[in-house]
Amino acid sequence: MNSRLLGPGAERRPPRRRLPLVGAALLLLTIGLAIGRITGSGGADQVAPPDPPIPSAPSPPVEPSTAATGPTRAGAARAAARALSSLADSRLLRSRAARRAVVAQIAPSGYRAELNPLFDRTYTYLAGLLGAPARRGAVVLQMMPLGYRVEAFTGRRATVGVWQVTLLATPDRAPIAAWSTSRAELIWSSGRWRIERFGVDTPGPVPSVTAPAAPTEPDAFVAAARGFSPFPR
Repeated sequence: MNSRLLGPGAERRPPRRRLPLVGAALLLLTIGLAIGRITGSGGADQVAPPDPPIPSAPSPPVEPSTAATGPTRAGAARAAARALSSLADSRLLRSRAARRAVVAQIAPSGYRAELNPLFDRTYTYLAGLLGAPARRGAVVLQMMPLGYRVEAFTGRRATVGVWQVTLLATPDRAPIAAWSTSRAELIWSSGRWRIERFGVDTPGPVPSVTAPAAPTEPDAFVAAARGFSPFPR
């Protein structure tokens, strides 16, 4: 841009890099588990790197009291939201062990054999897109459920749609906030709701967003966001 167009005293700023469109789309597909759409994208042949140490496994996505209350619509909705939120954890980009822990917590044994390799391919591919920040753990990846809709319920099975916003940020790329509706099919198994199948994500509903005149720079955004502790799931 011509410096004369910037006004007197204005400074040139290097343009902020944005996550590539494929990265934003892959984020939605990764978190929503519509993994079938990306299995032909070239990430399937990548081999996950050795697992670095992680502080702890992601938080369990279920309530301890669920078994005592029995299968309810509200319980199915909570289990779906917590399972989906557990997928938005930056440790899953780096650690196969963390991915296995999440799968074991949210899915019955019959679904785990399918989810494990899909998790490995998808998170490894996303880590490759994010580059060095993913390898050193400098990624903000969070999902916040905003609402739910129980679309089917029989007492032992349920289908729940979860409206959510997902945040992805690294120190060197402009942050992304994406709104989507994810669906999960659940089954009551061994005294708790488990994910029997993830459905296909649909975009939105997306609100109109008023951006500030001076958005936070990516590195400052990540530093500030990592200064907050997530609420217990």
